[in-house]
Amino acid sequence: MRLLQSEFPDRVRAEYKYDASLARQIYAGADIFLMPSRYEPCGLSQMIAMRYGCGAIVSAVGGLKDTVVMDETGL
Repeated sequence: MRLLQSEFPDRVRAEYKYDASLARQIYAGADIFLMPSRYEPCGLSQMIAMRYGCGAIVSAVGGLKDTVVMDETGL
């Protein structure tokens, strides 16, 4: 990511810190949320993304399978 950011500073930005406000702005501004987990016991991230109207594309495991419904809340 740092290499991409240095090559395309006007198009790519990488942040390596915890910032809840920035995270919610990213969720709200995104079109899709991709979470290809092999194991996910809860899956809070996709629920936050869906709360902000971001479509979730997830692996059918754990909490992801329980919260994302095909063609209703995600893909």
